[in-house]
Amino acid sequence: LKTENKTLDAKVCFNLEYQIWSLLPSFCKKPTDLLDSFKVIAKTMGSLISQRPEIRNILCTSLITLIETCQTDDQKVELGRFAKNFLPILFNIFLSEPKPEDPPVKPVIDSIRAYLSICPQGTLHTFFEKLLAKSKEEVMSDHVKKVVLELIVSMIAYIGLEDLNTMYSEIVPWLNEPGNANRQKRSYQILWSILEGKTEAHDRFVISHLDGLYKHLAESLALAQPAAKKHRLKCLLSLVKKLDIENFEFIPSVLPEIVLCVKEQNEKTRLAAYKCLTAIGYVYLDKSEDKRLAMKNYIEMIIAGVTGQTHLASATLLCLSKIVYEYNSHLEAAVLDQILEIVVALMESKQREILKGVLAFIKAAIGVIHFSIMEPYVKPILESFNKWDKPNRHHFRAKVRVILERLLRRFGFEMVHKLASEEHKKVISHIVKEQRRAKAAKAGRRDKGEEEEEDEEDAGLESDGDEEMMEDFKQLRGKGARTEMTSTLVEGDNPLDFLDNSMIPKIYRGTKKEPCSLPEKDGKLVIEDLTKKIEEAMISDGEDEDSEDEVVKAATNPFGRPSKGIYRDTKKEKTPGTVSDKKPKGDGGAYKSSKASGDMKKKGKHEPFAYVSINQKKGKKKSHGQFDNLIKAGRAGVLKGAKSKGLKGKKPKVGKPI
Repeated sequence: LKTENKTLDAKVCFNLEYQIWSLLPSFCKKPTDLLDSFKVIAKTMGSLISQRPEIRNILCTSLITLIETCQTDDQKVELGRFAKNFLPILFNIFLSEPKPEDPPVKPVIDSIRAYLSICPQGTLHTFFEKLLAKSKEEVMSDHVKKVVLELIVSMIAYIGLEDLNTMYSEIVPWLNEPGNANRQKRSYQILWSILEGKTEAHDRFVISHLDGLYKHLAESLALAQPAAKKHRLKCLLSLVKKLDIENFEFIPSVLPEIVLCVKEQNEKTRLAAYKCLTAIGYVYLDKSEDKRLAMKNYIEMIIAGVTGQTHLASATLLCLSKIVYEYNSHLEAAVLDQILEIVVALMESKQREILKGVLAFIKAAIGVIHFSIMEPYVKPILESFNKWDKPNRHHFRAKVRVILERLLRRFGFEMVHKLASEEHKKVISHIVKEQRRAKAAKAGRRDKGEEEEEDEEDAGLESDGDEEMMEDFKQLRGKGARTEMTSTLVEGDNPLDFLDNSMIPKIYRGTKKEPCSLPEKDGKLVIEDLTKKIEEAMISDGEDEDSEDEVVKAATNPFGRPSKGIYRDTKKEKTPGTVSDKKPKGDGGAYKSSKASGDMKKKGKHEPFAYVSINQKKGKKKSHGQFDNLIKAGRAGVLKGAKSKGLKGKKPKVGKPI
């Protein structure tokens, strides 16, 4: 069709074809005839994956669905037989240079990982050797280098013990390469995949190489690149989980690196460092006989960093905050006192980086350290705030306010207000006032919401009818409804069938309890025109004044309008020569705000604005003279301008009064 210049027809046909192919993943979910049918379509799918990029993602998704929904081992073996055919096709697509018009490659790499999970070990070993040889080639583009390493990382989780030993011997030199950050990053990724492997081969390899892993990670500390720190910390975390009492000397060698990483710019690196700190604490608690002594030694190793440079001291305070927050119940009172004394002493520092760590620790400690231990340090903390110079007080004013709020919550107003300085007493008083104001506002909103809900329940329910109709209305329409029903249903034990003649006696009007009209022969239920009756029920003719219920009813009633207000019932006849003695009640008081000046909008009511009719015939007498003052002010301005321009004695032209 494209060769015949039928572009539109070609596009329509392509869309139809794409929609048909989109059904394939659904057919691949838990198929019952996989053993007999997959070998029929396998060759076609492989050729289409390489030749048809527009439907490649659909085919890859179908393969993933087939592999993930295999119900028996025989089905996995059947799919695994074709790994030698599908994996080279997927490898070539992933290794090729991407083009702007190519589809995303994520489904391709997902298909590779899915197929690697069911690939036979012999086929997997062959592909691994080829990729490893490819990675050693010197003449290779950056894209191919990156993709080859990524494929090796994906393959590590499924290879055997022999290939694991080969891969380990290859990546150990990469750990000490300072110039190639990308290769070092990939080496740590491969090492982490080996450590986190779930197969028996991976467990055997880690147990046999555990001492060597500790040694290589400790030696490569100084050469670790910033881009590889996140993956290095993940490797350390995996090793820490496998620690025994005999290998506890490994922790002091890597602990300074973990402490410094909590100040890294990369968020994932910081999170990995905190996870390592927490994991080390759990290892001490799990593997040590005296848990409190072990935690004391752990704290002492970390506290040693306080005496270092500014960056290390700040990172140490952040680590102490995390450990105290996680393990406060396992720390002795003497250890907590020691930490608090050091923190209070560091509050006298003039370095903002240290003060930032101090405030972070205090913020965490107030909520977790026991009241009796924390209470003696409240006064020194508040006094230290006053010793800061003016720039630091201004810089940390928001953090200090948060700490004061937490102190008030934990120790009460009287104690904190008594110990605080005059400057902070004002802040404390302001905090208390704001809290009381917010509490009162919340209570007011809650009470107001309850009142509005009650008003909504009562609005529109008062009418001249009997109370029985109101009960039917509430049962059928719920509390929030405002329109009145004119009929109700009497339900029996069986479901309601409106086409059954025996159903008709169960349909009653709510007001008179009389049966409605019978249905026609074709089963249609004939219902009377209820517009007039609903208008009479919703609008009270006996009242001359506007009421709030009428406004609410008019806002929700699709048939009628209120008898007063902006919308007037023009059909209602009036006795000639009679004038109502009552003044309208709509003076705007219902819209007045109780907490501020001016009017406010209310739910279910008209907007609180005055309207001036632009029809001069209707309101000519009433509006006459309404804008006289405005016109006079305009004339005065024109005369003044004329005088300033030297037009004295000449009468300027002024428009006619309105």
